Amino acid sequence: MSGGFVIGSNASYDPYLTTLSNRLPLTMVSVEYRLAPEDPFPKALHDCVDAALYALTPTGEIELGAPLKVIGGESAGGWLAVSTALSLQRDHGIDVRSILDAVVAGYGIYDITYTPSLLEHTRDIILSKESMMAFVEAGFGRIPMDERKSPLVSPLY
Repeated sequence: MSGGFVIGSNASYDPYLTTLSNRLPLTMVSVEYRLAPEDPFPKALHDCVDAALYALTPTGEIELGAPLKVIGGESAGGWLAVSTALSLQRDHGIDVRSILDAVVAGYGIYDITYTPSLLEHTRDIILSKESMMAFVEAGFGRIPMDERKSPLVSPLY
């Protein structure tokens, strides 16, 4: 899961996930979640939570060939991984600590009100501060800034 909430697809991550699956004793599954701005928050999160809930059913485990043990993602996918695990616990009463071995969340944004590290970012190696903020605003822009400290929006809280 990744793509700044706006871009990306399963196909773009298939080679990476296939390599991981070949090297690790893990079954990899990718969620083709809905993208902003056409489908803003919380639609992508709902897609990921629905996929995780299915993976946790006996039918899902049989169909996937393995139990759900790790939820992960990079960038927006990191936010989605953390928020999915939190939603499983908070909204569905699932003891995430007992069923998951890990939540792997790489370089995600966990405070949608923007941390000082983002606000002071000046290097444009991969993304500029303005690009990062544009991605986030595409997904969360309709939510007023003072409401973004909600744990539902900013899992840091």
